[in-house]
Amino acid sequence: MRVPGFTTTEAKIGVFKAITRKFMFETGSVMLGVDKFVASLPIESGAQMYAVCVAAWLKAVKRHLEKQEKCSEIALRECVLVSAKDFC
Repeated sequence: MRVPGFTTTEAKIGVFKAITRKFMFETGSVMLGVDKFVASLPIESGAQMYAVCVAAWLKAVKRHLEKQEKCSEIALRECVLVSAKDFC
């Protein structure tokens, strides 16, 4: 059985926003131009969108850890800033 992919850009944007709702984005990054950004992604399903978003968050975590920034008593997800380049 095959589940059809996204039928509209709005559906893609909705899934993107749902997956990334807990991400912290750099100022002036992805969320300001989310419509164009998401429309440009060659993604056909929610699973692909999830994989791309997780990979972007992991790139941001790696960059954060390479800088050896401390996150005292705050959760890691609040310290890591995801940027548009993390989705490339």
